[in-house]
Amino acid sequence: MNSAGQQIAWLQERDFGIFKAITRQFYRTHRPFTVDLIDLEGQILMTIHRPFSFINSHIKAILPGIQNGDHREGLIIGESIQNWHLWRRRYNLFDSMGDNQYVQFGKIDAGFLQWEFGVENEQGQISGAVSRNFVGLFREFMTDTGVYVVRMDPSSFYGLDDIYSNVAPVGMNLDQKAVMLANAVSIDFDYFSRKSGGPGLMPIGGSGDWS
Repeated sequence: MNSAGQQIAWLQERDFGIFKAITRQFYRTHRPFTVDLIDLEGQILMTIHRPFSFINSHIKAILPGIQNGDHREGLIIGESIQNWHLWRRRYNLFDSMGDNQYVQFGKIDAGFLQWEFGVENEQGQISGAVSRNFVGLFREFMTDTGVYVVRMDPSSFYGLDDIYSNVAPVGMNLDQKAVMLANAVSIDFDYFSRKSGGPGLMPIGGSGDWS
């Protein structure tokens, strides 16, 4: 959903069958997956791919339908790489420059058990954020579903001065927003999907929330 509560797209995992269910239980949060972002007309807008990861998750945002040799699914537009720490929740976010060259545009360094994941640019300003909202004790402890807010532009931080006091005056470009969305999926898998359920099918929207 977007900030007005309108559903604008879906995240749907591929091959959501018996074999996938078995690998979910075996690999847990380390398992590989491919997720498509689909608009209301059924068109695939973006593909999110994560290979098997033993320690640090590594997730790619891919523009489908463009074959340039980077990836079998299409054109890689960026990636998010988890940076392991004993208790902090860290990620590095990158723009793709082509030919397997990447430039970092942001980092996440959230504290222990933190539900707010602010993205800092190279000036130390907050250019985006992923926030997990509390949805009640029963839903939090008995299911793997959650509600997230993905903030990608300065206006989405209105009224949050107590949490994010140094917001960048300019928002992310489209490629960076795509990487930000892919990173939100990675955050959900890495820290909040105890059964590694993940996005079998979920509604989503930019600068809005998903559940």
